[in-house]
Amino acid sequence: MRRSWSLRAAAVTATAAALAAVPVTAGAAGLATAGTAITATTVTWSAVLADGWGALQTGKPLSVSWGLLDATPRYASVRNTGTVALTGETYTVTESGVATSVRLDACVGGTWVADKCAGTVVALTDSTAGATAAARPLAVGEQLSLRLVQTGLPGLTTATVSVSVSRAQIRTATTSNS
Repeated sequence: MRRSWSLRAAAVTATAAALAAVPVTAGAAGLATAGTAITATTVTWSAVLADGWGALQTGKPLSVSWGLLDATPRYASVRNTGTVALTGETYTVTESGVATSVRLDACVGGTWVADKCAGTVVALTDSTAGATAAARPLAVGEQLSLRLVQTGLPGLTTATVSVSVSRAQIRTATTSNS
């Protein structure tokens, strides 16, 4: 019987020693441990127009004009200056002057050279449509070559182009474990 008591005493002593090594905390929160670290990342989304010379039109619309009987297309680009890929952008073109309307075209997969697109021409919107959402993806840092063309009478026209991106037009958030 004495042997049974000394085994129990040894077990009680080992348990007490183990508990003494655990720091005393207030409440159950001190007993929880995290298995993995979680990192949050802040993203920004932005599409900015650039004029035909590459000057960014940050915070303002792009304005282009045509003189009397001038039907020459005007060129610009839109760039993804954010930190996340875009699934599309919303374009608005307004026109004041002689032209019936001003159309905004994109050269997807190429650029405009001498009014020829080295890729595929996609009509984005015109000045009669109001704000038009275009489902044209843009990767971070990517740009899309644009062309503005008068339809109707040429000359004495000013067109204003603006671009915006909403939360719904950025890539879907992903979660990764590392």
